[in-house]
Amino acid sequence: MFKYIFAGIAVLVTTFGCSNHPTQQKQSNIEKPAEEFLFSEAEKKEIQAFLKKIKTSDTFEFDKVVNAAYDGDPVAMYIAGQTSLSGTGTSINREAANLHFKMAASLGYAPALHEVFSMYVAEGDPLLALVYLNLTISSGHKEYRDLYYQQTEQLSKIAGKSVVKEIEKIALGKTVEIGNAQKDIECRKDTYKPALTLVGQNLASYDLIYTKDYWKGFFESQDSWEKFYGISQ
Repeated sequence: MFKYIFAGIAVLVTTFGCSNHPTQQKQSNIEKPAEEFLFSEAEKKEIQAFLKKIKTSDTFEFDKVVNAAYDGDPVAMYIAGQTSLSGTGTSINREAANLHFKMAASLGYAPALHEVFSMYVAEGDPLLALVYLNLTISSGHKEYRDLYYQQTEQLSKIAGKSVVKEIEKIALGKTVEIGNAQKDIECRKDTYKPALTLVGQNLASYDLIYTKDYWKGFFESQDSWEKFYGISQ
């Protein structure tokens, strides 16, 4: 049933290139080609300004990006994630890339929230993906509202409205977490590498609890839950 929820969802493509999150076709079927993530003008300027600030030569200095990331700059965290995916100035490291995206998402940085959304699509977890798509919209990217409403409407028909309500409840809780993380970084901005705390605890740290068994109680029936997850009777 996953394919009915996420057939056609676009995987994020950034100005640095494709997200390169490997898709697991067992649970998710993304049929449309990747589309470009729509950066706002403000986001484009932030990225350009950061890259200009750290550029001292024609060589891209990854260490400067990482240092700025751990100083608490979500733009730097996002760029560290993208460059870890592409191997620009460093070796390709998907684990490090995902960590930096989650750190930036913890501070409400919309491109990173969309990256985490794309990550969960690729991993075949459409319900968590919808949580992060919700957060991407809340962070200012209203252009994804139609996609979100289409998917949640289809989900309601398959699973019932309680699943959608729980997705929105989780997203609301994460919105509070984002606000708390922003305040915490601001309060500790004069300390050594304040964003190091986001390595051990970030917005996605507890996402592992949202297993298929977690969602079972929100489906309108055992049968709809089994069909959604492809569980053989």
